[in-house]
Amino acid sequence: MKLLSTIHRVITEIQKDAEKCIRCNLCVASCPLIPIISNNLRADPRMLSIDILRDIYRTAPIMYDSLYYCTTCMKCNTVCPSGISITRSILMLRSLTMQKAIHDKVFQIKFFIKSLLKHKNPYSAPPNMRCIWANNIDFKKEVHKSRITIWLGCTTSIRTPTIAKTTYLSLREILGNEVTLLGEKEGCCGKPALLIGDENAAKELLSEAVDTVESVGTEILVTPCPACYSMFKSGVKELLNKEPSFKVMHYTEFIHNVISQDLINLGEISEYGKVSYHDPCELGRGMGIFDEPRYIINKIVNGEIVEVLESRELSRCCGGGGGVWAFHTDLAMSAAVYRLSQFMKQNVKALISACPTCYLNFKYTIMTHEIPVKILDISQIVLKSLQKIN
Repeated sequence: MKLLSTIHRVITEIQKDAEKCIRCNLCVASCPLIPIISNNLRADPRMLSIDILRDIYRTAPIMYDSLYYCTTCMKCNTVCPSGISITRSILMLRSLTMQKAIHDKVFQIKFFIKSLLKHKNPYSAPPNMRCIWANNIDFKKEVHKSRITIWLGCTTSIRTPTIAKTTYLSLREILGNEVTLLGEKEGCCGKPALLIGDENAAKELLSEAVDTVESVGTEILVTPCPACYSMFKSGVKELLNKEPSFKVMHYTEFIHNVISQDLINLGEISEYGKVSYHDPCELGRGMGIFDEPRYIINKIVNGEIVEVLESRELSRCCGGGGGVWAFHTDLAMSAAVYRLSQFMKQNVKALISACPTCYLNFKYTIMTHEIPVKILDISQIVLKSLQKIN
């Protein structure tokens, strides 16, 4: 009965949105994966929702597979003149398919969730993997109480050690012993579970994460990961029905504040040539942070800084979000090739972003396809700038 009630609720909510659709196809034109999988009609973000609802019990597995082509970049929501949140529909349908459990993809995802809950990260990595990036630097693994805590996030600490290192070192350069890391005690914020359709697992992981952060007396939590940022900033209230006891800041917000208040001195960097910034979907469209990264880049980079056509609210997704990197890596990298081509057309030599997932997808795509552009996380240029002065 509970499942039938859920199906009825999802059908009702998505049908309301479907009735508002004016068939303008702006959502299709904005989708980062449509140019790559245009031969698959189920990739159309509008028709995907409608077609699944036509036969919720007997839909072919290919349609369910298509649900996981969505990067949840939210650009379709931004361009929709009717105000329809297609991303919301996709996430509701993913949750429904998890409950129905009728084809292989769901069993694969359930195994992923089981591992996520066990290891507290989406990579099945042991806790000590979170600190390997710090092997060659002066770093205390013992967590101490501190006013400001760094939450690196799973992807940052395990898959992008460069960002983990430059985030920590730049913040330590500014704050000294006033900042602490959670190290092996850091868990998962729950975003991976939420994106693939298991809200209960997301709540469990987020609740544990909040308890861990609060246990060290945190007043300000700083994270370089937009996904973690959104979970702590808005997810705590939406999923756990409470407000966090600490202030949540993305790394770019924190650095923007200390620069604008003249609390640090920065050296200019001029060795990268023409530079541009890629807006991460979760940080930009999701959380409204567009100006802070650009402010930092303009303060540090001594050279030409350009904007591509699809930027800010209309930024094109790198292709790595929403679980696509995990389940369809080839599609994620193909989307990254398309996005990188936009910067190459303007002869950009260094691309800066503020998201470990974007960095990871761009990095492997650049290596695989031998694309002549350098990918940088914003923490890298901040640390280099600080070191020029100190």
